[in-house]
Amino acid sequence: MLACADLVQGNGRQRPSRPIHMLRAGLIGFPSSGKTALFQLLTSAREAPRPGGGKAEANVGVARVPDERLDRLTKLFNPRKHVPATVEFADIAGVGGARTGASALLDVAAFRNADALLHVVRMFRDPSVPHPSGSVDPARDVRTMEDELILADLGVVERRLERLERDLKKGTTPELKKEQEILQRCREALEAGQALRALELGTEDAAGEIHSDIQRGFLRAEVVRYEQLLSRGTLAACRDNAELRLEGKEYIVQDGDVINFRHAT
Repeated sequence: MLACADLVQGNGRQRPSRPIHMLRAGLIGFPSSGKTALFQLLTSAREAPRPGGGKAEANVGVARVPDERLDRLTKLFNPRKHVPATVEFADIAGVGGARTGASALLDVAAFRNADALLHVVRMFRDPSVPHPSGSVDPARDVRTMEDELILADLGVVERRLERLERDLKKGTTPELKKEQEILQRCREALEAGQALRALELGTEDAAGEIHSDIQRGFLRAEVVRYEQLLSRGTLAACRDNAELRLEGKEYIVQDGDVINFRHAT
């Protein structure tokens, strides 16, 4: 997605570029599912994570995301900087399913703070690599991991609600009440066996995920499709042909969007 990459123009009136937000993803799965091999392929890591004497420890690596669209836009605009999108992946030894459970991930910062958890599911059969459950069954593994994640999330929500109730007895604020309402919805969904990703909790254009200073002074975003910009050659030409549109902070960025953020200085 081009919105996750950065083209910094050489306009002298612009403030210095700030680091872009790096997407953080944690790889989860049963032992012998292939998640560590996938981690090594994605990040060129040479060593697998080792169990840390009873304490789970993550191995973290960064993968650059090639995108020929960004390369072509770089040639078009000749910017001061060309910063491809990057993803930080975390892997952990022996976590998932029968051995330690998804709740163990809550103690590992790289997983607790991840933007996404990616479940690696085993489908290959190899007598020399036995499955911890005794047989290869991808559908079963997906259900088991989903149940574990739901239980882990429910524990987090219940503990936070307990603290909120104590705080609300001392004094009520709109922020605390709003958080309580959202968490109560989360608890109801989790108790019904529903994953939190299925809840509609509202959205906030993604500018804050790229530059925090843009989020603070965000005014609006000028959005055009990559194909239209490449065809016209300039944002001005896209504007003249009614292909450039204005979006607010609620806009959900789509793959292939090229965005010019306008913000107050």
